[in-house]
This record gives sequence, C-alpha cells and structure tokens, in this order.
Amino acid sequence: MKLMLAPLRNTILGVSFFLAAMATTSFSVNEARPFQILPDSQLYLKGTSNVAPFTCNCQQNFPPLQYSLAIRPKNQLATFQNTSLQLETKKLDCGNRGMNRDMHQTLKASEYPTISIRLEEVQWKANQWPDEPQSYGSLAAKATLSVAGVSRLVKLNVNARETGKDTYRFVSELAIKMTDFGIDPPTALMGLIKVDDKILIHLDLAVRIEEAAF
Repeated sequence: MKLMLAPLRNTILGVSFFLAAMATTSFSVNEARPFQILPDSQLYLKGTSNVAPFTCNCQQNFPPLQYSLAIRPKNQLATFQNTSLQLETKKLDCGNRGMNRDMHQTLKASEYPTISIRLEEVQWKANQWPDEPQSYGSLAAKATLSVAGVSRLVKLNVNARETGKDTYRFVSELAIKMTDFGIDPPTALMGLIKVDDKILIHLDLAVRIEEAAF
C-alpha cells in the first residue's frame, strides 16, 4: 500500500504515500540513486462503514527502484523524476474474501490493476528538524495519486528520520474521498452495509538508499 539540513548530517531526504529519496549537498542536480522499500514497511487503507471500521493492508514487496532529483537550496525545495510507486490493487487484503472482492471491484482492479503514487517535490524548513538524527523531522511533499484511472495532485505532511546507515523511515497519512476519483463507495447486502466516502491512506515506509548509480 514508504532534504538539506545540518542537524541531519547535511543530508537531503524526500518522500512520497506509499516513496523516498536522499542526496547530500555535494550531489549533482540530476543525480540518480537506487533505493529499496524494506519488508518492515507498512502501507494500508483505513475506512469506516455504517457497521464497522475496516483496514486493507498492502500485501506486496517492491523491487529496487531508482529516482533522480533537482535541488534548489535557496528555496529549500527538491523536485523529483522517476518516482512512480505502483501498488497492485489486488494485493490489498481487507481481511475477508467478500470485502476483498467488493474493494477490488470498487477500485476497478480489472481495468486499472495498479494504484500509482508519484513524488513531485519536497519542501523542508530547517526549524522543523530536531538536533538529534534519530528524531523525526517534518517535510511537506506534493505527489500525484492515480486511482481507477483518475490522477490528482495531493499534499502530504511527512515525518522523516534517519534509522541507521543509509536507512530512513517516512510516515504519513492522507485522507481522500473516493468520489473525487470517480469511485462510488462500495455497498453490500443489498445496500444494508454502506462504506463511507472518506478513506485514509497510511504510509510507514522503511527505506534504504543505495550508492549513486553513476
């Protein structure tokens, strides 16, 4: 369904719902770097109905990916390319077969088999970062979210921290309305069970950044 600051060892960190990137101040503006979303990451959807809340977990492992970025230090801004994270819709597990079927049909999984999250840019502010590298700092990110064939630019508040050598953690939660993506909230039992329009996308991504590709 996981930026340039002296307090964080002069490292630039970036992330998008579901993607992450990092470069030091000495990198060229079009540097390409591979990264890996680690298995202990968590990505899930949370929703409610008139009966009970539900959670749909993303049961998916992600292959190594690669991004490139341009850094604008004066604006405290990083823009990204090649950061599209593809989530397989049918890998969303809502806890029972009937709910899985209804959610996959609602998200038009047969026609649109993936949900795409593409990081566009990250803004950071030095005063929003702690002095300790292991503590969380705050980022403002923009990403393009594509669901069931509809794409929208979304804003994310991201908490980020360094967890070890070349490893980082990014946490964010995004509220969306299914109807904004042309999706009718699912119903069951002839309309007796109705799912609310609002869905929360929760991201808790453990990321390893590899050496530069060139």
